[in-house]
Amino acid sequence: MDASSSCDRSAITTLVVEDSPNQAAQLRMVLEVEVEQFTVLMAKNGCAALAVLRETLPTMVITDVVMPEMDGYQLCDTIKKGRALHDIPVIMMTSLVSWDDITRNLECGATHFLCKPYGSVALISRINYIYAIWVAAWMRRLCGCCR
Repeated sequence: MDASSSCDRSAITTLVVEDSPNQAAQLRMVLEVEVEQFTVLMAKNGCAALAVLRETLPTMVITDVVMPEMDGYQLCDTIKKGRALHDIPVIMMTSLVSWDDITRNLECGATHFLCKPYGSVALISRINYIYAIWVAAWMRRLCGCCR
């Protein structure tokens, strides 16, 4: 039995932070239909995402980089520096692909990033990989193996 089959995937909550209505709808569809019915929360920018994060702690965050008010770099940096939030995996999605942009994704603490346009197979692969790590960490905490 693999790690992902030992946990109810419908309990996974993903916060999607995307200012483009079309991109947001596409991400929601992939997450709710293609990735076994994840619960999806939406925010239009980093500021709105922080408001959502004050109310709930999602399992992971998928964020665009270029957004008004607060960009994805600032959001990821805030999440990773927050005591209650720093364990939340963050996937950055961007059309910015220079070495400086890649470095900036890593420096702000992103768990992974995908270049736009992305394929749903690549996104699902990253989500499944991060999910498997999350389940393994959750099970270690549950059994008390890492005290």
